[in-house]
Amino acid sequence: MARRALQKAPELLAEIGADEALVHAVCSHGWGECSDVEPVHQMEKVLFAVDELTGLIGAAALMRPSKSVQDMELSSLRKKFKDKKFAAGCSRETITQGAQLLGWELNDLLERIAADPAFGLSRQEVFRHLDPAAYIGCCPQQVERFLDQQVRPVLDRYPDALQGTGAEITV
Repeated sequence: MARRALQKAPELLAEIGADEALVHAVCSHGWGECSDVEPVHQMEKVLFAVDELTGLIGAAALMRPSKSVQDMELSSLRKKFKDKKFAAGCSRETITQGAQLLGWELNDLLERIAADPAFGLSRQEVFRHLDPAAYIGCCPQQVERFLDQQVRPVLDRYPDALQGTGAEITV
C-alpha cells in the first residue's frame, strides 16, 4: 500500500503544484523499502532516518506506564533499540543507514535533530509532538515482510495445524 502511495505521490503532488524538490523528498523517505528514490539532500536524509525511528519511539512510549514520550529518557530508547525483539517491525538497519547517510553516530541522531535550530523545537517539544498513531511510515511493508519471513513459513510447514480448531489467522 505504501509503495502504491509513493508511486502515486508525484501525480498527486503535481496536482497541487508542489515543487519537484518536495516530490523527491516525499518519495525518498521510503528508499529501499517502498521507493527507489534515494535521499540526496540533508532534509531528505533526515526524513529517511527518522521515519523508522518514529516507529521505535512510538512503540517504546506505548510500553511506558505513562504511555507518553514526554518522560522518556534517551538511554531507555537506546536499550530498546538494542533489543531486536522489541518493535521487531522497526528496521534497525534502516535507522542505522539513515544516521550513516547523515554522517552521524546512531546515538546522536535524536539529539542532533532536537538540537538543530532549524528544527525549531526543544527535545521536550519533539517528544511532546510525537504521536505514534499519526505516523505509519512503511508499516504496511514491514507487516508484509514479517508475515512473509516469520508467519507464512510456519503456516506452510504445518498446513493442517489450524484445521478443525475453529481458529483462523487474519491480517
